[in-house]
Amino acid sequence: MRRVDVGERGTIAVTAAGEVRTFSPDGSELATIATEGAVVDLAVFDADGVVVTTGWRSRSACGEAMDLAALAAFALDGGAPRWQAYGDLAEADLCGDHHDLRAGTRGVAVARGEDGLLYLLAEVEGAGNVFRERPGARGVPARNVAFDSFTVGDDAQPALFAYYARFTPAGEHQVGQYFLFPDDGSLVEPRAIAADVAGNIHITGVTSHSLGAAHDVAVTEELHALSGFYQVVDGDFGGRREWRQLELDGLTTDVSAFALAGDRAVSVLDSAPRRGHAETAPPGGPLVIVLPLEPGSLEGKKRPEREGVGTFGYESGVAGSDPACYCDAGRTPTPLTLLALTTFVLACLPRPRRRA
Repeated sequence: MRRVDVGERGTIAVTAAGEVRTFSPDGSELATIATEGAVVDLAVFDADGVVVTTGWRSRSACGEAMDLAALAAFALDGGAPRWQAYGDLAEADLCGDHHDLRAGTRGVAVARGEDGLLYLLAEVEGAGNVFRERPGARGVPARNVAFDSFTVGDDAQPALFAYYARFTPAGEHQVGQYFLFPDDGSLVEPRAIAADVAGNIHITGVTSHSLGAAHDVAVTEELHALSGFYQVVDGDFGGRREWRQLELDGLTTDVSAFALAGDRAVSVLDSAPRRGHAETAPPGGPLVIVLPLEPGSLEGKKRPEREGVGTFGYESGVAGSDPACYCDAGRTPTPLTLLALTTFVLACLPRPRRRA
């Protein structure tokens, strides 16, 4: 896995082959840092003099093999980690007579938000996971916020779901949240995370179900194929500002790249024919999508909430099949059409997909 990030003052960090290398803005090498386990992403904080990495370590606890998410910060000039979270837990912290935190977890992405704070995105395989506790404080519950049935990670039985959290660059966990579908066996595969200057959290990934709301109850519907999604969560983790289900007829879709760039969000939506539909599906390939983030464009219109009702928060355009949503889904786009998901704009035409 190879990743690169550039800090706010131009420091460069690259991870590959089990190490992180840092460079000054003029290209001079600063350090080579050995890392443990799988490192899949990194973020540079020039003002704090650190590069933060995430991934996972393969461990054994109480006789059971598991993947354990890892988050660590290193000085830009090298040395031992300044701080670590999750990946360095002892066996006694993971399981015992009265606790069990051995559900698989893997760090997927880490980012320096435009607000200067650190954001972690991870995938989770079960309710008994390390994100339930505050890093470095055994037995102390983490401040994890839930605002609807899709953000409660206690009782549902999805096959895979997401966790995201805000930290200070010094490693203090401030707030976190799960994102899942309550349906047994459902999938949320997180891909990328970013945060704007207001601290709103932007998340992409792939899901097996749609997200919507119908009058009095939260509703999900299993999709015909895995589909990419994009959502924006309030800076206080208290509501969902935006939800986009990125479906294409006859195709699976995946958000393969994502970035915030000032007043817009840019993503690459990859697509391929669904299994068994190669002959009838439209041609697959990458789409570059630009979402302008104009002032007020993400304020949304909140639904009236009845007491005890789990809705998904704010109205948004959705390319999906839930009839109760305000959707722009009368005609599902294909890779050769203009991808019109309300404010989404198609920025380039697809190229033929290279196959190994």
